[in-house]
Amino acid sequence: MAIYKQMDAMLSKVEETIAMARSEWEEGQKLEYYDQEEYSLLQQRINEVEDELSHLLRSTTPQQRVELERAQARLRQMQNAMILGQ
Repeated sequence: MAIYKQMDAMLSKVEETIAMARSEWEEGQKLEYYDQEEYSLLQQRINEVEDELSHLLRSTTPQQRVELERAQARLRQMQNAMILGQ
């Protein structure tokens, strides 16, 4: 049961991080300027969440792992978009 709570908390954290990063990224796209400090903090947060997610992946069932891997893919996609500016 504890894994389910951890999993729900992690999925919420992933979605919150993606939303924050997407907001900053979209704002930067509109203005053609990024707040470098905020941008760097978001990149750092993405890395930290991804590390936590990778750690949690090791203690899940195959079914749970699929859901977490999808969240991880969304997180990486957002990070790549920020890096490439697309």
